[in-house]
Formats: sequence, C-alpha cells, structure tokens
Amino acid sequence: MADGCNLYFTEKDLVDVEKSIENQKVIDERKFAGNALACLLKKDPDKFIDVLWNHKDPKHVIVQNLLVKSLSHNQLIEQDEWKLSKALNTVLNIQKDPQGLFVKPPAYRGAGSSSMQHGAELLTTAAIVQQSVYSTSGKKLYIDKITDTIGFGQKLPAKYTLSKRIEADTVIARDTNIFGGYDLIGIDTKYSKSSSTYGIKDREHFDRQMEGVRHNFRDGNLQEFFFVSNVKFSSDFKKGIQDYNIKIFNDMMRNDSSLRKEAGKHLHPQEAKNYIPQEYGKIDFYKDRMAFEHTIKNCPSVPQIELCENVNFKT
Repeated sequence: MADGCNLYFTEKDLVDVEKSIENQKVIDERKFAGNALACLLKKDPDKFIDVLWNHKDPKHVIVQNLLVKSLSHNQLIEQDEWKLSKALNTVLNIQKDPQGLFVKPPAYRGAGSSSMQHGAELLTTAAIVQQSVYSTSGKKLYIDKITDTIGFGQKLPAKYTLSKRIEADTVIARDTNIFGGYDLIGIDTKYSKSSSTYGIKDREHFDRQMEGVRHNFRDGNLQEFFFVSNVKFSSDFKKGIQDYNIKIFNDMMRNDSSLRKEAGKHLHPQEAKNYIPQEYGKIDFYKDRMAFEHTIKNCPSVPQIELCENVNFKT
C-alpha cells in the first residue's frame, strides 16, 4: 500500500495504517511506517506540514506515532520522541523534499546510501535550522534557507575509489554562487540516551570514519565536517579528533608551500626561531598540542573536524 503510494491523507487511511501495525500485519513495522510517511509527504507536502504543526488535528497523533515507529524504536528518550513532529515540521518548512528522509537517496548519491536511521539525526538538523550553533573551536554551523540544500543518509567516498564510503547523517550542499559550484558540509550526529558524555564506542569504526573524512578534505570532496551531540564529548573522543586534525593539517602543509610559510608566522617563539618551511615535519604537534591549537587558529583555510556539544532541538 505505502510502497505503491496509494495512501491518502484521510483519517480513515491513517487509522488503517495504524491498525495494520498494531495487529502485526506487517513484517517490518519500522519500514512500513517510513513508507507510509514517505507516501503522505509525496502526495501532499503542504497538508503533511500542516498536520505536523496542528496538534488539534486527529491525524497529528497518528503521524507522530508513525514517526516514533520509523525513527526511534526506543533509540530516543520519550521527551525527544515527542519532539519529532515539530522537528520535521521545522525542516520541511525550509525544504519540502530532502533526499534520504524516509526513502534512501538515489544511487548517484553513493552506493549503500540509506534513508534516515535515527530520529536524533532529524533533531540535530532541526536544531541547527532553529538556531546556528558553534563548535568547541568557535566554528559556526548553520543552515541557510536560500543557499543550502539538505540531504540525509548520503555516502561520501572514503579514499580514492567509490567502493569505500563514509556516511554523513546530514549533508548540506551550499551554493557558492560561483559558476554553479557548491560546498559540502557533513554532519554526524552522536546521540546519548543516558550518559552525560559521548565517547568512542568502536575504535576501528572511529578510525575508518576519520580516515574517510581526512581523505575527503584532502581531495576536495568535502569542505566542512561536524560531529554534533546532545551531550558533551568525552576526553578520549576529543583527543581522537585532535589527532586526526593534526594529520589533516600536515596533509595540507605537505601540499601547500604558502601554508607552510604562513604557519611559521603563528608558531610560538621557541618553534618559530628555528622553523624552516621545508622541514615543517620536524614540529611534533602530538607532543605540543598547545602549539597546534595556536597555529591552526590562525590558519582558517585549513579544514578541521569540528565538535558541537549540547545541541538540542527546542519546542
């Protein structure tokens, strides 16, 4: 029914969908709920947006329940589950057809791409639409209604081939107004349901993702990348990110002679005194992290992996 998009935005149709799930007539209720929502959104996006906003409409509760089944499955705390309808309304009000919301993005967006898997991705995106946020280093993360296009669940090449890819929960394509060009900003949501901090869960997965971001920066496929969490990041997560930011900085230094000269101007006096641009590799930023932070702050052209903490959608 939903796959063929034969569903209409009537209370009867919505009740039928809800009963099918309640009576266990579907094998995968999460997929079924997502397909139903995709169908409703495709048929009448304006009506969909109105129902999301109007809590007095009897259809609102059914749509909210479908959102919980599709995007939560106990992955969100109850308070955040009830934010889903307003969060989706916030996103759809600036873009009615974001790719990857309930249906996986088209193949040209990357083999293995999938539709949104976790409601926290929606909450994060809506929070950034609601209000710009700043990373721990002071980098601004925002979504602009005029210049930006939002997509979910898209894959980015991890190295030199398309066979290895990393996923960005949210991708923002920002029109640069230069001969049809655009910048890509990747966002990865790290949601904690119970802990006050978010740490590295799987080191192998973490390293694989970080290497992917590193290569995307180096190859120019990605201009910005942010990890965004509803809580603070743990010290091991922050250290892991800084380790890769040093690698990214060294990659850029290796390929940019003007950056090597510029970086020398921002070293601490002790390092600057003996600094030779061609021998930049002799500076061990892993041992002197304060020197790295000081230098990178004055080299804004070098992309870095950013961290945004305590980002929560407000109702």
